[in-house]
Amino acid sequence: MTGLGWDRAGSLPGVHGLAVRWRADREGGEARVGSAGLGLDLRPLFSEPLALDRLSTRLDWRIDATGAARISARNLTFENADLAGRARLVLDLPADGSSPLMDLRASFYDGDGSRVRPYLPVGIMHRDLVRWLERAIVSGRVPQADLIFRGPLAAYPFRGHEGRFELLLELAETVLDYLPDWPEIREASGRLRFLDQSLTIELDRGRILDSRLVRARGEIPELWGAQGMRIVGETEGPFSDGLRTLTETPLAKDLGRLAGSLEVTGDTRLRLEIDLPFTKRRQLGVAGRLSWPKPATLAIRGTPVELSRLGGEVTFTEKSIAAEAVEAMLWDRPLSLSIATLNPGVADASATLIKARARTPVTELGRRFPSPAWGLLSGEIDWDLDVTIRNRDVRAAALPLDYRLASRLNGLTIDLPAPLGKSASATRDLELVGALVPGSALRVAGRLGEVAGDLMLGLSGSPAPAMRAHVRLGGESAPSPEGEGVFLDGRLADLDLVAWMGRLEALSTAKQAGESPRVLGADVWFRGADLRIDRLALGGPRLTDVDLRLTPTDGGPLGKGWEVAVRANELAGEIEIPATDSAPVRVALERLDLLAFRDAPQRGDSEPSALPIQDPFRGLPPIDVRIARLSWGDALLGTLQLDLRPDLLGLRLPSIRLLGEGLVSAEGEAAWMRSESGGRSEVSMRVESLDSGVLLEALDSQNRLEGAPMQAQLMLGWPGGFDDFKLAQALGFVDVEVGSGRLLDVEPGVGRVLGFLNLSALKRRLTMDFTDLYGQGFAFEEMRGRIQVAAGKATLDAFTIDGPASKVIVGGSSDLLNQRFEQSVVVEPRIGSSVALASAVAGGPVVGAAVYLVDRIAGNAIDRLGRYRYRVTGPWSNPDVSRVGWDPAVGVDASPAPTSGEVPTSPEPNHFLD
Repeated sequence: MTGLGWDRAGSLPGVHGLAVRWRADREGGEARVGSAGLGLDLRPLFSEPLALDRLSTRLDWRIDATGAARISARNLTFENADLAGRARLVLDLPADGSSPLMDLRASFYDGDGSRVRPYLPVGIMHRDLVRWLERAIVSGRVPQADLIFRGPLAAYPFRGHEGRFELLLELAETVLDYLPDWPEIREASGRLRFLDQSLTIELDRGRILDSRLVRARGEIPELWGAQGMRIVGETEGPFSDGLRTLTETPLAKDLGRLAGSLEVTGDTRLRLEIDLPFTKRRQLGVAGRLSWPKPATLAIRGTPVELSRLGGEVTFTEKSIAAEAVEAMLWDRPLSLSIATLNPGVADASATLIKARARTPVTELGRRFPSPAWGLLSGEIDWDLDVTIRNRDVRAAALPLDYRLASRLNGLTIDLPAPLGKSASATRDLELVGALVPGSALRVAGRLGEVAGDLMLGLSGSPAPAMRAHVRLGGESAPSPEGEGVFLDGRLADLDLVAWMGRLEALSTAKQAGESPRVLGADVWFRGADLRIDRLALGGPRLTDVDLRLTPTDGGPLGKGWEVAVRANELAGEIEIPATDSAPVRVALERLDLLAFRDAPQRGDSEPSALPIQDPFRGLPPIDVRIARLSWGDALLGTLQLDLRPDLLGLRLPSIRLLGEGLVSAEGEAAWMRSESGGRSEVSMRVESLDSGVLLEALDSQNRLEGAPMQAQLMLGWPGGFDDFKLAQALGFVDVEVGSGRLLDVEPGVGRVLGFLNLSALKRRLTMDFTDLYGQGFAFEEMRGRIQVAAGKATLDAFTIDGPASKVIVGGSSDLLNQRFEQSVVVEPRIGSSVALASAVAGGPVVGAAVYLVDRIAGNAIDRLGRYRYRVTGPWSNPDVSRVGWDPAVGVDASPAPTSGEVPTSPEPNHFLD
């Protein structure tokens, strides 16, 4: 019989297209069944009838006394274009009409993986799961499949364990498209298993991108009520695949921009968990863990930042990324890294926070980020860097980065003057916060110790980026900058201006080869300053309670000029710095007190100059100085006019004039000549004072001098700049001519004026005493002489102090280096005048006049009879004055006094005086 079949009825499957040869009786029968085109209707378990090209089996059935029947088929074989196999079937039909019991065991082979859909038990599966399986299994082979169905047909899928349903499909060379827009799993091998109401997919191997699939598992506990599937997989392969997972999947929406800025090498292990939704009410869930079983590196694209020897792991979800402690090496130094997502899932607030901590040598930073500024630093810097990336910005053309940089700077030396400079052992808190938009803008705000700042830098400007900055000194926070350039304000206890000028000059990036920099620099980046400084050091002199303001002026197309207003205890006035080097800098001071600079520390021989020794005035522009009131304490000196002019040979001061109604007037010139050895300074000056006593008293309270108008002419030269003057290195002379006056209680202070005379010591030690003639102090009618300075010595040739009571004639030299005397002093009392006076008393006026006239005609012969010569040796502060003997000679032996090793000659007796 052919074409036999029956329709599906209840739980009884429908069959069509059978060819049967059979025999039967009341107790049963047997049949040989075959088919060349069988249709098997197992709906609703399967969505459509199964078509078999060939079927062959032997069918037996038996009916017992109760009316129950058993149908069995052994060695059932079947085949179609999708698969081939064999099966064994036992079907029990209860007499009471209850659900049939089926025991089916089947094996399949050579199945087509792309044709899984018709063989799925869709009757117990969620339709979204069916659609996922139909799409997910793209291609492959099913080399082996096994089916077990045992239990009541009506009880399927055996949620109460009434029976067992198991379909196990072996997969090989399979392509699984498990998730839209995620990389496919290729070359997969594993198993797909239906067990009662559950589904499990297990893969033993495969490939995702260029990575090897170690294992993967997907599981659905309840097929019909499934809301989704949990998929877990692990891969090992190139680190670059981890980045591709972030850039080529839906994760790119939140993390792709970050991953796109990275470059990686080496291998990684990736564990990925996916919660695949089957309903619209659920969202996709992704959880991953990335680790590095072998050496790997990570670099930030376009920067020298490269992390090597990565260790630890990074976890991520569809909304977040995290790492507790990633260890790495940054330029051969350890670095620790942590990552966290702030406010995950909150669209406007979610952000990724990256925290890095390391300690880096300055030399390495200078090599990686070249800049002249690194030359000011040495040692190592410890740093903590926090970078925040807002998720809402990841799709921006330029990804904005918020950052915080902190360090205590322990171990770092900053070779800058106060308040920024520090030693390696000192600590100073550095904290900076801001935002970076690559290629667009940089914002920096924070502080270094007592220096605070707020900077905004445009990175897209051409040829130079725009910059706005406000720097505040003294501990207060800096306000937001208001205009282009840098504005400086605040309060400082101490500031060394010369030291800072030297550092800024060395760091000037605007200076070109052969170009002379400005004094303050007319660079457009500086906008002005308003400072309060308790003590301002000027390379020796110091100002106190300083109010300093710098204001730019319109310099036209050639640049920017400056107005400097300064108010201090020691001076007040303004400085005008033009925009061009050809125009002179104009210094107009209302007042200047030189007394405040008297005790300024001087630079020692071993202390380096703040300016290059080869050219201490390099880059100095022309300067015109006008000081309306130049004073020494309460003493007015006058009005000073001073011009400085640089030229090819060095620096000239063609006009130095001190005028007015003050205590002194002066006029002269000076120059500095450039040379490889540091140059040489020269000065020529004529100085006049109507009252040297008042002048000296004003200059030095230890010097007591009455009257004594003075004129002096000096010509001196010395190596180095003007501020390198040392009398011991000078060469030249000083001509001094002082009118009548009186020295009162002279102390060594006068020695500081003349440099080598100690008249007080002479007065105390000379054996002659004419206080009855000159009263208090030492009265003189004239002081005159030349002081030659050379080879570290000052030589006097008949330096004469001529007074009414005596004449003092000084010769010899003084050692300016060791501050010792080697001099001869001749004291000539005015005996002739005294004898004439005594004769007038004894013999009358005519006799006294005759004696006086004879003495003058004889060349003061009487005075010379009382002349004595003294030797002056030893230190300036306390010289040894010894009488050598009577010296009636007209001249003075100016040869040096005997050294300490020589035996002094015995004093010759002066019978007239003795």
